[in-house]
Amino acid sequence: MAELPGMDEATRTTAGDVTLELLRAAVEPLLPAHREARLEALRARARRVARARLTDPALGPEAIAAELSVSLRTLHAAFEGSGDTVSSMVRRARLARCHQDLTDANSGTVTEIAYRWGFSDATHFSQAFKREYGCSPREVRARSTRYRRAEPMV
Repeated sequence: MAELPGMDEATRTTAGDVTLELLRAAVEPLLPAHREARLEALRARARRVARARLTDPALGPEAIAAELSVSLRTLHAAFEGSGDTVSSMVRRARLARCHQDLTDANSGTVTEIAYRWGFSDATHFSQAFKREYGCSPREVRARSTRYRRAEPMV
């Protein structure tokens, strides 16, 4: 650092060190590795919120952003480039829980399962399920029921 009136060598050295530390703190979050780590941490937090609230029909990007105290834009930015979106992450998690319940004949009707896991429209659920799994929810239910009937009673 240049000579400043009233600063001795030790003070100049300390001022220089503090200035460098401030620059590092300002620039480091902009570095790709640090930024990606922050985005991955935000995606992980969003997934945890989604898993905890899958039964809430109002669960969506806005609700997740609000719960995480981040802007909707920040949440969407965290998922950009990850090959996923917030909405599709929520939808796939719900569909996976529905698929799991459909294999249990005692878990309710297809419509009850859909509503239980946050779907508010049975037709939309069936279409999304078929896109994700290549078969209808009723086909999954029928296969699991046939399998159970074929098992020998012990």
